[in-house]
Amino acid sequence: MNGFTGRLSTFNDIGKNLIDWVIFDNEDIYQAANITEINTTGIETDLRYKNINPSSGNYLSNISLGYSWITQNFHEGDYESKYTNDFLRHKLSGSLSLVLGKNFTILYQISYQDRNGSYADYDPVNSLSFTSLFSPYWLSDFKLSFSKKHYSLFITANNLFDVEYKDVGNLVQPGRWISGGIILNGKFPEIKR
Repeated sequence: MNGFTGRLSTFNDIGKNLIDWVIFDNEDIYQAANITEINTTGIETDLRYKNINPSSGNYLSNISLGYSWITQNFHEGDYESKYTNDFLRHKLSGSLSLVLGKNFTILYQISYQDRNGSYADYDPVNSLSFTSLFSPYWLSDFKLSFSKKHYSLFITANNLFDVEYKDVGNLVQPGRWISGGIILNGKFPEIKR
């Protein structure tokens, strides 16, 4: 069906005695314990437009825009949590899909992510350990596909602009990643045993 659709939702999750990696006062190693209490509240919304019959004058197939926001209240006693305070606070995402002629499709996606919390970092030059806050970042992905009745060819570029960013646990995420492939559609002979 052509036209706009939208969604708005909110949620609240109350967690008690959750398993978490914690470090107690006067200790130097993390250990698993179910003592963490977290109250998570959030909002998610998205707006989409779909054109099911793009014509030669209108190449737009789909467009979407979404946003989510999360906040957490948590209780810590005489310990420090390793992951409790690390959550995706803001995420803004959008996508645009275009149809070119009968066979080509272009998909472009963009997202902004702002993670709460911090991670343990290390400076090898000065042999120093320190804590760094997560930095917000933008990511872009691109996909070009060519489709016929019995097959499709595609090429994708994830993290198109080669953004350097880190996720939970100080894990460096991949840079630009280009891949391609072929998808075959059809009936294959049944294998009899």
